[in-house]
Amino acid sequence: KTKAKETSIVTPGPSKLDGDKHMSVMTSPTDEPYSVMTNAEAWKLLEAKFGVAYVSEKYYLISQEKPVATSLANLRKDLCANGLPECSSPLSEQEQFNIARWVRYTHVAGLVDGQIDPDDLG
Repeated sequence: KTKAKETSIVTPGPSKLDGDKHMSVMTSPTDEPYSVMTNAEAWKLLEAKFGVAYVSEKYYLISQEKPVATSLANLRKDLCANGLPECSSPLSEQEQFNIARWVRYTHVAGLVDGQIDPDDLG
């Protein structure tokens, strides 16, 4: 079996995943360079590992009393702009890669949930 070439990626903004550095380069631990976790998978991870809550149709970060968004899409935009909150439990390398990629792809127009078209990557 031939090993796929590892892809370098950069996480958005300050993040507790990278020790408060402004940018962090991560390398894909898998051979699947053209996948983004689905919104459902991302929500499960955000809820379980980051303590993000959905109450009365609003999304809350564990560190804030005010809601940060009223939709998952807007929560994703907030995380892209402000970085991920501190994890409430450890993430695997794959989870770190997946959630960082999901956040980064928030502004890609026409992206089908969980998909990247390799033809669009030039």
